[in-house]
Amino acid sequence: MDILYLTLCVVFMLIGVQFTRGKWLRLLAGHSNKSEEKLKKSGLIIAPGLIGLGLSMFFFGFFNSHYWANIGNAIFVLSIAYLVATVILAYIKFGREK
Repeated sequence: MDILYLTLCVVFMLIGVQFTRGKWLRLLAGHSNKSEEKLKKSGLIIAPGLIGLGLSMFFFGFFNSHYWANIGNAIFVLSIAYLVATVILAYIKFGREK
């Protein structure tokens, strides 16, 4: 199980850091014609949630203490709540623009 958590940790952290740097932004938009500025802004908004998910996977996989597992659970729930909130706010924002 630790290999699975390590893999998820590395993937989430890597994508989050790359979004923060302004790289790999086509993962967000595919091949759409969005401006580079909007893609960078979107990447900066999504990155903390992905980094938090990576951190929670690290805590799940590598600490056997219940204390660290609870911290991992809290970070996981907060990261998922953050990502869901950003998606809902994006739908509301883009719904108003049309």
